[in-house]
Amino acid sequence: MTLPRMIRPGTGTPPPAIALASDVLEEANRRFTILLVVNASLWIIAFVLHLAGGSSLEIHTLGNPLFLPVAIASAVAAVTLAAMIRNRWIRPDKVFDLGLVYLVVAAAANALATQWTGPSGQHVAWNALWVLVFCMFVPAAPRKLLPAALLAATTDPVAMALGTLRGLEVETRPVALFIDFLPSYLSALIGVLSSKVIRDLAGRVQEERRLGSYHLEKRLGRGGMGEVWEARHRMLARPAAVKLIRPEILRASPGDGSVILRRFEREAQATALLRSPHTVELYDFGVTGDGSFYYVMELLDGLDAETLVARHGPVPPARAVHFLRQVCDSLAEAHANGLVHRDVKPANVFVCRYGTKLDFVKVLDFGLVTSGTESSGDARLTREGSVGGTPAFMAPEQVLGKPLDARTDLYALGCVAYWLVTGATVFSGTNPVEVMMEHARTVPVPPSRRTEAPVPRPLEEAILACLEKDPDRRPASAEALVARLGGCVDGEAWTEDEAKRWWETHRPVSSRGEPERTVPV
Repeated sequence: MTLPRMIRPGTGTPPPAIALASDVLEEANRRFTILLVVNASLWIIAFVLHLAGGSSLEIHTLGNPLFLPVAIASAVAAVTLAAMIRNRWIRPDKVFDLGLVYLVVAAAANALATQWTGPSGQHVAWNALWVLVFCMFVPAAPRKLLPAALLAATTDPVAMALGTLRGLEVETRPVALFIDFLPSYLSALIGVLSSKVIRDLAGRVQEERRLGSYHLEKRLGRGGMGEVWEARHRMLARPAAVKLIRPEILRASPGDGSVILRRFEREAQATALLRSPHTVELYDFGVTGDGSFYYVMELLDGLDAETLVARHGPVPPARAVHFLRQVCDSLAEAHANGLVHRDVKPANVFVCRYGTKLDFVKVLDFGLVTSGTESSGDARLTREGSVGGTPAFMAPEQVLGKPLDARTDLYALGCVAYWLVTGATVFSGTNPVEVMMEHARTVPVPPSRRTEAPVPRPLEEAILACLEKDPDRRPASAEALVARLGGCVDGEAWTEDEAKRWWETHRPVSSRGEPERTVPV
């Protein structure tokens, strides 16, 4: 995706180079960790061969009293540093600085192991290989890498100079010394140039990732509607989530390209109209130079209700009511503006930490939103012959292509409530069509019969009221449902202390130990 370069206001010049993005740093740190493990393994192998007295090592290691302590210390240092990086005890942006120190120290260890007792006579210049490989694996800033690489290359002549002070007979002819140590210095220069090329390529990738005032940091996920990236505002340092559709996604389905774009645009416009604190906030919206659509929304710290129940089981009835009332707040505003969400489901109910608030709910993904006057078969902005929505959470009128209104969303919210208190969907089947037909014609089993946990009778009745086949028998509005939910758990309301205890125990984190942040794709 090609985007115009950003220009600093009032200067007419491109902005200065930016630091490597977090995902680029993560990948470089991963490669450095692999390099450390390989380096430790080679020292262990050399240690074992030394103890075995291998003939190939007799000339330059068996008589070297420093070899064993150097090998042990080097292996331990490499493994320790790898563990520190792996466990994130070092900030990713600081790993390179520590790595440069390690580059020099490891080169010194190589020199002591191979040069302390005099020239080794080896055909492999180990430090030359070490410096070259390090530079390619760890793309540190050239202004820091060059002096470190040259210093690492100098450890061999320094070790040899120390040998002369100890009275060893070493080669002193300038031409011979030049030939002996040239590979290390050439490797340092070539390695730094290679590292600069790699770093420049990473910078170009980052340049390509700029969308308006936002810079894409790392991809959070990819789905049928496009990609979602974690991003940061270049001036405000504000984290955000960017959802975009790349041109290749449109080209993959040329017949539906314009339909997808219209749906994507409508999602952004519909979300921007809503001001409920329980509707995901939209920051920005636009089109890139190559035709990619994007919009920027708040980045949330938490997990969706589908994942929450799948990981931790059904929630207590009081907590379910707490969630449902917040969803109703978002839907009530949408309905007041004549909009029907049409895809209310657990995956679009996001439970998060929001400032100092816990268990704060955000309703996501208004990609299927319609005006209340449309039927599910009109202007659905989906593939011809398909039905917009998610089969496990679709109202009967949605399945049958009848007119939709606010009560369609309340049916889906009833399905969400059923999931929250039972951990099961209302209906299941071998395929989506079978599930949809169940919604159209089958009376649901009461939630209390699908779970061992107690479900208060008023809450069960409210859920079943939402799941009525006839829209006229459901709550008339989101506000009416809120009023009904208010009497479902009298004396057992979900408290802030309970929410705090849950989040302290179960706060979702990523595989890297960071707070889990995600949005629908």
